[in-house]
Amino acid sequence: MTDLAAILPDLVALRRDIHQHPELGFCEHRTAARVAQELRALGLAVHEGIGGTGVVGVLQGRRPNVRAGGTRTVGLRADMDALPITEQTNLAWASRTPARSTAAGTMATSPCCWARRACWRPIPTLPARSISSSSRPRKGRAVPAR
Repeated sequence: MTDLAAILPDLVALRRDIHQHPELGFCEHRTAARVAQELRALGLAVHEGIGGTGVVGVLQGRRPNVRAGGTRTVGLRADMDALPITEQTNLAWASRTPARSTAAGTMATSPCCWARRACWRPIPTLPARSISSSSRPRKGRAVPAR
């Protein structure tokens, strides 16, 4: 199993990078590209453009689900949109985009999902089911997964 302490510096750097470049809902083109890049680095199949800027990563399971005609899927969802507010923290990783911020903590969920996937990946008995994770605008309409 991957040790969370070993990947924590990368997760913190990723979180800070996304925090510095916040994008409003349905405008998260840079963020979506970064999410897709990270999911591919974990070996997941990636589907982009879901509902506009949404991203879905699928870690395919090995055990078939006869009733569903495939494998069962567990979904993890993470927000990736910012809010139209000005950040006033003066932190080194503060937003560099005027009147845009993830100060409400919306971006904390994406690195948490990535940490879970990174830690699950090496377990030989997993996944018996598929794991599907998505990052999409929080305020957007729900779009059925493909």
